Amino acid sequence: MKVIVFCFVLIALYHLASAKPVDDLDGKWEKFKADFQKKYDSPEEEARRKELFRQTAEQVEAHNALHAQGLVTYTQGINHFADLTSEERKKYLGFGRPKNLLNVKMKVVVFCVVLIAVFNLATPAPVKDVDAQWEKYKTDFNKKYDTPAEETRRKQLFVKSLEEVESHNLKYEQGLVTWTKGINQFSDWTPEEFKKIQGVRRE
Repeated sequence: MKVIVFCFVLIALYHLASAKPVDDLDGKWEKFKADFQKKYDSPEEEARRKELFRQTAEQVEAHNALHAQGLVTYTQGINHFADLTSEERKKYLGFGRPKNLLNVKMKVVVFCVVLIAVFNLATPAPVKDVDAQWEKYKTDFNKKYDTPAEETRRKQLFVKSLEEVESHNLKYEQGLVTWTKGINQFSDWTPEEFKKIQGVRRE
């Protein structure tokens, strides 16, 4: 449950940090043009470059919001490539497209889904029809106990064994292991008792 809650919180924080409208876009655009001596051939070209700058600025601010929340370890900033397309940047930089916030968010979601799945596989699910399975087990292996207290203790050991068997066999169905487990006459024994019988057999 803690893993699931953690994942939902993490995803929520990423959504909170998603790109928001840039404050004072016009002012930042004019400063960008002055800082990097940007000039454009036509009003249409400038409008197109301003839109690219806006997208970059939103991504930078969203990423830095994550940094402020301690979710990433570095900050981003505006540079002279901020009004270029991805293809233009690749020509300048000589390598593939930089990771963007959408890619990072998708990886977080995928990571959380995998984490929850692994956590669920590692956590034995409650056994169904415990009493019926216990009675069948006693009948199948002719089990009898000296006292009600002893039977209660043995039943607890049986349930633990049954949970482990069912959890393991679920992994087998999903192709994560190559063999199955089953209940046997030792399923109500402690590990120490089982070790003793193994030692006797070796002798």
